[in-house]
Formats: sequence, C-alpha cells, structure tokens
Amino acid sequence: MQSIIQTNQNLTLQEHFKNFLHFGGLSGIHDIEWDANRLNLYLYDTFNTIIFEDVISRNGVRDIDLLRRVVNYVMDNIGNTFSVKTISDFLKSHGCNSSLETVYKYLQMLEDAFLIHKVSRYDIKGKKILKTQEKYYLSDLGLRHAVIGYRDNDIAGILENAVYLELLRRGYTVHIGRQSGAEVDFVADKNDDRLYVQVTYILTEDNMDREFAPLEAIEDNYSKIIISTDSLININRGGIRQQNIIDFMMSE
Repeated sequence: MQSIIQTNQNLTLQEHFKNFLHFGGLSGIHDIEWDANRLNLYLYDTFNTIIFEDVISRNGVRDIDLLRRVVNYVMDNIGNTFSVKTISDFLKSHGCNSSLETVYKYLQMLEDAFLIHKVSRYDIKGKKILKTQEKYYLSDLGLRHAVIGYRDNDIAGILENAVYLELLRRGYTVHIGRQSGAEVDFVADKNDDRLYVQVTYILTEDNMDREFAPLEAIEDNYSKIIISTDSLININRGGIRQQNIIDFMMSE
C-alpha cells in the first residue's frame, strides 16, 4: 500500500488512507502539488487520455456518448452485481437504445484498456464459476471520483474496490463467492491457498450476524476474515477474525 504514502509525511496513516480512497494510487499524483482541484484535473485528463487513445481510437468507437454512459454506469455501481442486460435495460429506460452485443463489446474494450476488472461469481459449494451477475471494479479509484465525484454514501463499494486491488497486488486470483444463496465478497486463491474475505464499513450488533453468517456456512478450513474500518475491536468468532482495513492493507 505504498502508493498511499505521500511526500507529506506529517499526515496520519488514517489521513493517507482517506486520500488514497479519494485520489487513488497512480504514481503521477505524487508529482503534483497536493491540491484537490489540481489532482482531480490530472486524474480527469488521464481518464480522457485512456478513453480516447486506448478505447475510442484503438477500437474505432463511433458512439462515444454510449461508451461514456456505459463507463459511468460501471463507476456508479462498484460493489453491485449486474449483467450486460442490466446495463442495456438501464440505458433504454433513459432513452438510449443499445444492443446487448454493443454493451458487451464496450465493457470488453474497457477491460482491455485496464480501466475496469470483471470479477465472476464462484459457487463455493458447487465449486464452479457462474456465468451471470458479475461485479466490476475500477483499476484506480481516483479516476472514478474525478469523473463522477466522491460520495460518502458509496463507501461500501469503495472499500470493496480497494481490498480487491490489494488482493490482486498480492497475486491472488479473485472471485465473488456464493454460499447457499448468500454472498461472500471475495474468494481469493493463490497456489494451494485460499482466503475468504468479507468487507464492511463497520461491524455493529445489527449487522454482525449477517456479515459472519456466509463465512460460517463454508465447510472448509481455509482462512476467513472480515475487513472493516473498526479500529477499537478485535473480534475472533469461531476462527473468523475481524481486521482493520488499514492494518490489512499495510500487512503482507
């Protein structure tokens, strides 16, 4: 998580992390005066460069407005499962007709340009990849916020995105888990090891059972953790432990 640490070493680790969630981890942001407007302009220009050079020009995209709408939909729905048909139906409801094939092609172009990552669902009990209702995460959160803005009520998806990227950095192959109708945020595999991960903003009496239940239903002995922003608790429930997200990101 070294990309979080800025040249301004006077910030607390929590402040570094908050800036990472807001402005992302592109190396270029550290060459700019640490000012929100300057950073957002750099990130917005970077996003446009990728869109025009690596997507539009390379693939001969003609309907730029439709491409932008697809990008915005994905950015607006990080942490949510949806399908190509979901996007197409949404666009049609807003007066923009688009075929399933076109939406699929645009999503593939965005993946090829490394702007987004598609994460398939994995049936833990059935041990098979499911072909519908994937999730998409952004390769950099700063690009998202430069385009659609930072919104505090998106924090759950933002935290998921950050953990997903960290799992990739550590060399895991990552899927969304499905366990008896419930969702496990991430099933992360590396060599012969596996890690099950739930991500939540905070653990409370109201949501604790809901967060632990999908992991408790898994009948194997691989490691299982719940990652949250809580720093004053250290829960270990039946071998499933809670870990602060900054501690997780800074650990190996």
